[in-house]
Amino acid sequence: MDIVTSTVASLFAKNLGDATFSTVKTKIRDINNSKKFNNDLENYINISSERIKKVKTLFYDSVPKNIYDFYQPLKLTKDSFNFEKDNEIIDTSSVSYLLENYGNLLIVGHGGSGKTFLIKYLFLNSISEYYKIPVYLELRNYNEYNGTFIDYLHDSLKNSGFEMEKEFFLETLKSNQFIFFFDAFDEVYPEKQKKLSIEIKNFCNRYFRNKFILSCRFSEGFNDWSVVSEYRMVGLTKEDAISLVSKIDIEEKWKREFINDLKDGLYKKYKSFASSPLLLNIMLLTYGATSTLPDKLDKFYEKAFEALYYSHDLSKNRFRRKLESNLTYEQIKKIFSRICFKTYQRSQYTFTFDELISVIEYEKKKEDSKNIQEVDSQKLLNDLEINLCMFVKEGLNYNFVHRSFQEYFAAIFIDNRNEVDQKRIFPMLLEKKPIIGFIDTLENFWEIMFEINPDRFIDNVIVSQINNLFTENIGIIEYFSDMYSKISYSSDDANNPIGLSLEINPNSKFRSISNLFNNFIENSEKYNLSPNLFSEEVNKEVNDSIITYLKGLEYERFSSTHSQDISSFLMNDKIRSIIISKGKNWWATSNLPRILEWKVKYEFSRNDNKTTFLDDI
Repeated sequence: MDIVTSTVASLFAKNLGDATFSTVKTKIRDINNSKKFNNDLENYINISSERIKKVKTLFYDSVPKNIYDFYQPLKLTKDSFNFEKDNEIIDTSSVSYLLENYGNLLIVGHGGSGKTFLIKYLFLNSISEYYKIPVYLELRNYNEYNGTFIDYLHDSLKNSGFEMEKEFFLETLKSNQFIFFFDAFDEVYPEKQKKLSIEIKNFCNRYFRNKFILSCRFSEGFNDWSVVSEYRMVGLTKEDAISLVSKIDIEEKWKREFINDLKDGLYKKYKSFASSPLLLNIMLLTYGATSTLPDKLDKFYEKAFEALYYSHDLSKNRFRRKLESNLTYEQIKKIFSRICFKTYQRSQYTFTFDELISVIEYEKKKEDSKNIQEVDSQKLLNDLEINLCMFVKEGLNYNFVHRSFQEYFAAIFIDNRNEVDQKRIFPMLLEKKPIIGFIDTLENFWEIMFEINPDRFIDNVIVSQINNLFTENIGIIEYFSDMYSKISYSSDDANNPIGLSLEINPNSKFRSISNLFNNFIENSEKYNLSPNLFSEEVNKEVNDSIITYLKGLEYERFSSTHSQDISSFLMNDKIRSIIISKGKNWWATSNLPRILEWKVKYEFSRNDNKTTFLDDI
């Protein structure tokens, strides 16, 4: 495994510094101190690599561990949706090979799939390969920044020891000597995401000769980015999982038993957990404490938290330590779930000490337990950070050890609310935390919420959302204009027919309901009353009729693709009449009538069950 040493940093600064400086010097004549530039670059590499290679995890919570000591090589694929097809599995051991052969990358994957670890490894690998000057940005830190993205980037470099005047810095960006790692775009506050997305895209387009790697849980905000290609994280194979566990510094007997069980069928039974680096660590943690593993995600996190509460310093013989706060398991779980809900609904993942203490102070006053109300906030934070490993301190900031724990405890908090509260909470959360259309990027929060209490989730989320949708006056035109955002038509020449395609609107309320319905109901035998998958294609009769009309307007003479916003397209009365008159079959075969049918049967079934229950009593 590559190791970044002071010697490597010195040679790196000499090789990359001279090439970068010579390019800039031709633009800024009064810059002539190349030695200082190289010294600053060397200082930056030493500071950055030391910060990035030292990480805390569930097993290394007190003393940061060198990432090279336990890093398991991770892989990517271009297409993870078609499971019938043998998709190319891409090796990520060399950042230069990866970028030169596959171009700039947008890395997408579940929470806990290893995106950040991969990016940190590639950062360090770029130094070892003397490839380009690496710049690693945790985009969540942009949440508290008030300037432009360029200023944020410049300040981040200066804070890491790379002192450059802004004019000089902007010139270095033209030297094609940089590789930028923009990590965890999904952790940027929702209200800042659109502006930051535009700024990053403009930055990448302007300085396109450099290299770029971005990571995100989902990718809908990057669909129109031509500068990056989307690749998805590949889950750990059984061999990968065994290799990762073998590198973790824990009690040998415990490790050996877990590895043997992985080989003997544990990996196959729990593949959805064991193929995720984070969940595999939680599996090991839970296994070591209880020797049993639950099947559901909510129970999985609950057992993990129990293991952390009752055991400490899991790299040794599970030494028990008394909590500073003196809170019981249920008390600390209760206040922590309140903290998690408050911060999750705000999309807040990073805190200063004062911010986190302020949240704790505010939330503990709302609890009815005197012990919780009077607990010392500093001691509670120490327990959450040091004893329970829920927070990791990085520099002056505190972060959740992983967002999935925040999501789990936020779900626990909501589950403890009454029906009235839940029906008020969920619509507001759905606006901020939509259920993503891609099933493999479904937020843990919603999956956990469903698993904790499916009946309440169905009543208070799915049925409630269906009711809200169908209180509106829905017609085919309204459905069409909401479902699609853009229409494209093209033809190579006058002898070829027009091609017509519709772009799905990612913010469609109809699509959201369909996704909500299918993600949870379709895969649940208890609630499945034969819904069919939502059709994203217009009925062939509608398609052919629109094309015939367009050809009559001589659209076939165009030699390239033309697009229109769907609202502009539907201003044409003839188009509207075609969709209304020819679209009835298409409307009938869409998912919405099936959803309405399911709702009627579901409510009848629920009422019938209640009557039977009362009769039985």
